[in-house]
Amino acid sequence: VVVDDNQQYRSMRYCCCQMARRAKAAYLQVYLACSKEVAVARNASRSGSARVPDEAMARMCAMLEPPEPEHHLFERPTLTLDCGGGDEVPQLGAQALAQRVWEWVQAHWGAPAPEPLSEAELAARRAAGSAANAQSLVHCLDTCTRQLLAQAVAAATPERRGALAKALNDARRRMLDDARQLVQRWHQQAQGEQQQQWQGHEGVRQSYGKHPSRTPEHESLASEVAALEEAFRDLCTAG
Repeated sequence: VVVDDNQQYRSMRYCCCQMARRAKAAYLQVYLACSKEVAVARNASRSGSARVPDEAMARMCAMLEPPEPEHHLFERPTLTLDCGGGDEVPQLGAQALAQRVWEWVQAHWGAPAPEPLSEAELAARRAAGSAANAQSLVHCLDTCTRQLLAQAVAAATPERRGALAKALNDARRRMLDDARQLVQRWHQQAQGEQQQQWQGHEGVRQSYGKHPSRTPEHESLASEVAALEEAFRDLCTAG
């Protein structure tokens, strides 16, 4: 099946990709890249029904969303041909260009696009990302407070260093335990809220948003961990 259309919106192209996926067929797209100036000049040289109204040209140029294979997985199988300033198409000629396109299609035609992740799989990925971010807070706290402790002990007089190191190490150990418990409670709460959303038949995207690792709850956790670090910093300064 060949879809010959402007397909100016990415969502239009994604609909075609979904249809191919449902039919268990491969999906490829060819993008004829051309600057607005070149397109307008070529259109101006046409006449009659072959000429597109200027208003329509301007509107189409404004709406165009070029393929971005590096950001959108479904657009990775894209052949981009320079039809503008590089004059690749005029140099090749129509027949040679068509031959090149079909050779590329034959070379890249293969298995259908993989099925999209289910809502449950997406939720699991988001939960894993959130958990990793939460654990990284503890890791940063561990690293920063270790440096604070070393600086405090180095600044103390020789006769006080032993006792100060023991006291600060004990305080630091308790602080890290508190941080781990905070993360554990946060993770359990996040899992519970996720389960409630599923039982209520609400979408995970509605519950967690596009970036669940940056939810207000996660920011609150980060603030609590930062408060632990600040308290330990004050303890080191006082010591």
